[in-house]
Amino acid sequence: VCQMFKNLLGYLGEIKSSKQSLPHIKKLLGIAFSSIPEIKDEVYLHCWKQICGHNDETYNKAIKAWKALAIVASSIAPSSQLFYALLNQLLFEIKSNEDSNIVRHANFVFARLHRVFSRPRKHSPTNQEIQYIEQLNSIPVTISLFSGEEVIVPTESYTTMRELKELVLRKMNFNTDKALYYGIYEIRKKHNNIEEGFIEEDEILCDLLSIWEKDLEAAIKSRENIEFKLFLKEKIYHETTDEDSISFRYHQVAYDYLMGRFEIDTEKMIGFASLKLAIEFPDSSDSS
Repeated sequence: VCQMFKNLLGYLGEIKSSKQSLPHIKKLLGIAFSSIPEIKDEVYLHCWKQICGHNDETYNKAIKAWKALAIVASSIAPSSQLFYALLNQLLFEIKSNEDSNIVRHANFVFARLHRVFSRPRKHSPTNQEIQYIEQLNSIPVTISLFSGEEVIVPTESYTTMRELKELVLRKMNFNTDKALYYGIYEIRKKHNNIEEGFIEEDEILCDLLSIWEKDLEAAIKSRENIEFKLFLKEKIYHETTDEDSISFRYHQVAYDYLMGRFEIDTEKMIGFASLKLAIEFPDSSDSS
C-alpha cells in the first residue's frame, strides 16, 4: 500500500522524482492488478482523498488527481460496496458542482467505473491508452480491410470486440442487423510465421492492445520483427446483393485463396474474374 501511495504521489507530482508521471501510474496499476480487492479499494480511496484534499490554489493538482482516478476506473474494478459509494459521490459532483471541467471528469470516470465493474479488465492499459484517458479522449483504432483500405473508429477502454465490429460496420454504412455474420480478425506476423484467427466477441479491445504492447517490447529486446493488425472479416457467408458487400466478400475470398485456404477450379476462377469486373465497372452494362 505504501509503495502504491508513493507512486500515486509521484504521478501527481507531490514528491520529487527523476521519472515522469507515466511510469509512476503504470507501476501503481501493475501492483494493483495482482492485489486483493481490499488493496484495489485503497487505490480508489487514495485517489479520492487527493481530489478532496486540494483547494482553489491547488486546482491543477486536483484535476491531475481526477485524471489518476479516470485511469484507475478504466482499469481496475472496486469492491461492490465501494462501487456504489463512488457512483453516488460521482453523481453528486455531476449534479451539484458548478465547475464544468470537474463535471466533465466526473462523467468520464462514472462511465468507465460502471463498465469496469461489470466486466473487469485482464490487463493493465498501454502507455497510449493512458495518454488518451488523461485527455478524456476516445482511442482511435485502425481496422484493416482485405481490399487494402482502412477504417478508423473511436473506441473506449471498455469497448468489446462486438462493439468494435458494430462501430466499423456503421462507419462503412453496412447493415448492423447482419453484424452476427462478421467478426474482428487478428493477423500476427513474426518473422516468416503468420498467426491469425477471429477474436472472441466479449474480449475487451484494450486488453488485446496491452498484450500487443508487451509482445512488441519483448520483440524489440530480442531484435525480432513483429506486426499486428485487426481486420473486419465475414465469418458466415450470407445472401447479399449490394455492391459494397459483394466487393468486401470478393477481396476476402481472394485473400483466403492466396493464403491457400481452398482451391479454385477454372470455372470458379472465371466467375471470380467476372465478379471483379462487375465491381470495378458497375455501370458498364447500363452504358452499353
